[in-house]
Amino acid sequence: MLRRARTRPVAQALSSSRTLSRSLRSKGGEAFARRVRLITHRFGWSPAPLVRAMALYADVLREQQAAATWTVTANAARRHPAVLAPYRESLVELGIHGWRHTDHQCSDLPTQHAEVQRALAELARLGLQPAGWRSPYLRSGAGTLAEVGALGLRWEASASLEFPCARKQVLSARGADTWERAIAFYGAEPWEARLALPWVTGGVVRFPTALPDDEMLIDRLSLPTADLTAIWLGMFDRTYADGELLVMQLHPERARDFAAPLAALLARARAARPAVWIASLSDLADWWRRRATAQLVVAPAADGWAVAVEGPMGPLAECVTPRASVALVAAGDAPLAPPPPAPARVLTIPGGAWPGVGVGGPAAPSVVARLRAIGLAAELRAPGRTYAATLDDPADTALAALVRRIAQGEGLAGPLVRLAHWPEGYRSAVAITGDLCAITLYDFAARIAGMA
Repeated sequence: MLRRARTRPVAQALSSSRTLSRSLRSKGGEAFARRVRLITHRFGWSPAPLVRAMALYADVLREQQAAATWTVTANAARRHPAVLAPYRESLVELGIHGWRHTDHQCSDLPTQHAEVQRALAELARLGLQPAGWRSPYLRSGAGTLAEVGALGLRWEASASLEFPCARKQVLSARGADTWERAIAFYGAEPWEARLALPWVTGGVVRFPTALPDDEMLIDRLSLPTADLTAIWLGMFDRTYADGELLVMQLHPERARDFAAPLAALLARARAARPAVWIASLSDLADWWRRRATAQLVVAPAADGWAVAVEGPMGPLAECVTPRASVALVAAGDAPLAPPPPAPARVLTIPGGAWPGVGVGGPAAPSVVARLRAIGLAAELRAPGRTYAATLDDPADTALAALVRRIAQGEGLAGPLVRLAHWPEGYRSAVAITGDLCAITLYDFAARIAGMA
C-alpha cells in the first residue's frame, strides 16, 4: 500500500509533464498561452457555460435539420451525465472520445486497449450506445484501432486530411509555424495524396477529418469570421465538385465563434443541386460498409458493355460521361449529346472503350485492388483493348488525381462506370462533428494533474 501511495503522485506528475509538453510542442508558446486564456473564458466550474454553447450549436443544426456527431470523453460524461441528456434523442449522435483525454500514440498497447474498453463500458453504463470512436488529438495508436474493431464499434474518425487553403499562403511567419505544428502533430495527410472518402479496415469504417478545423483557425490563428466562412465553404466546394466527403470538426465550446460560418456551410449544402447528404458518422458508416461489399461486373454486350452491380441492395452503378460529349455536337441549333443513363443496378454502356480503368506497371495488381475498393471498374490492362481511363503510376497522388479527374469527366476516352459514392442521387456528403473533451474547468485541471 505504501509503495502504491508513493508511486501514484510520481505517475501523476509524469502525466502532467507530458500533457504540458505535448501542448507546447503542438501549439508553440504563444498559441498555448492563448489557449489557456480561452479555456477560462469558455468553461466554468459548473457545466453552465458549455451547456449554453452546446445549445447554440444544436440550434444551428436544427435550423437546417442537419444531423451531427459529437464524441465525448467518458470520464467527463461520468461526472456530468445530465449535460448529455438533451441529446439522447436528437439530431446529434454521441460517440466516444476516449476514457480520458490522453495521447494514444504515446501510450503502450495494453493502455490503449484498456482505455477503449473502459470508455465503452462507462458510456454503456450511462445508457448510451456509441457506435464509433475518435481519439483525443486525432491520434490513434495501433492498439486503439485494433480494440475499436474487436469491440464491434462501426467507425473511427481520427485520421486527418489537410485541404488546400489560399489563406495559408499569406500567414505571417508565426502563423505559418503554428499551422505547420498542428498539421505535423495530427499527422494529417495532404489532400493531393488522399481522397476525402471513407475506407474500411478490419470491418471498421474510417473517416478522414478535414483540416483546418476550428481549433486551428480560431484558437491558434484567431482568424475573423469572414475568413472561417470562406475557408470552410472552399473546402465544401472541393468535396462537392469531386463527389467526396467533408468531415468538419467543430468543438461545442467554440460555438459562438463558428455559429455563423457553420450556418453558411449548411445553407450552401442544403441549396446545392444535385443534393448533398448531411449525415451522422453512423449513418455514413452503415452506408459505406454496405457499399464496400458491392462490386461491378463488366461483360461484353451487342453494342458495348453490360455492367451489373453484385452485392447488397442499395449501391448503384453510375455512368460518368466524357466532358466533351456534353458539348454541342455542331454549331447553330444542333441538339446536346444524350445524357448518361440514370444510376441503376444494371447499365448498358455504348462504345468500344472498356468502361473502366486499365492499369499497367509493376504495381498494377495492388492499384487495381485500390481502385475497385473505391468503387471503380478496373482491371489489368489487356493488350489491344481501349479503356475509358488508364493509370500506370502507383503513387498516391496519381491515383487521387485520376479519381478526381474522372469525377469531372476529364480526359476520358469513353463513358466510365463506377459505384455511386452516395445513396439516393446525392452528389457529395457532409458530416458535422465535434468533440466534448471537457465539460468544466475541473475536467481540464484533472487532465493537467494527470487524474483525468
